[in-house]
Amino acid sequence: MPFTQFKNIGEVVKKYQLSYEVADFVLADNLLNPPDQLKKDIDEVLTELPFDVSEISIGETLIYPILKSVWQAKREHILLWSHPTIFADEDLSGIPDYVFAGKSKYGKVVLDFPLLVMVEAKKDNFTEGWGQCMAQMMAAQKLNNNIAQTVHGIVSNGETWEIARLDGVKIQKFKNIFTVSDLNELYNVLVAITN
Repeated sequence: MPFTQFKNIGEVVKKYQLSYEVADFVLADNLLNPPDQLKKDIDEVLTELPFDVSEISIGETLIYPILKSVWQAKREHILLWSHPTIFADEDLSGIPDYVFAGKSKYGKVVLDFPLLVMVEAKKDNFTEGWGQCMAQMMAAQKLNNNIAQTVHGIVSNGETWEIARLDGVKIQKFKNIFTVSDLNELYNVLVAITN
């Protein structure tokens, strides 16, 4: 079943017998400053471009530049994939919008263990976005051979970013909501969860 068949978190939790809770997200003390060029670019997008006219525009002008900047800070250990096909099994397959994965020993042509999957909230529908994202997190866990590695997920409309993590059979959705208007905090959260 493609990821898009999941319409909310409850469907995924029930199908895969997961536990679900809401939790706080706490940032470490050693915060980084996002690159000045990223701050300038995002400010220009927010003030001068019609960025929210389509999902493609949101992805190209807000989401991808932020993710690319996080990748650049951690490029020794991770790769950023845009719209890769993921097939874990017949029930968990499809195309996440973005994926952070470990660097493969085979190079940039092989998707290694996914660490984070991201879905755009189509038409600001975060409920449906979370159904798809949780299914993608389950697929990532299966691709990671069900090892006890934590997989993170994000649903975003470009301006608002919601984050969750899957650890074993436990899903924690952070009650903190991050926004592009506080780029410092958002950048640091993304760096922290891609460790």
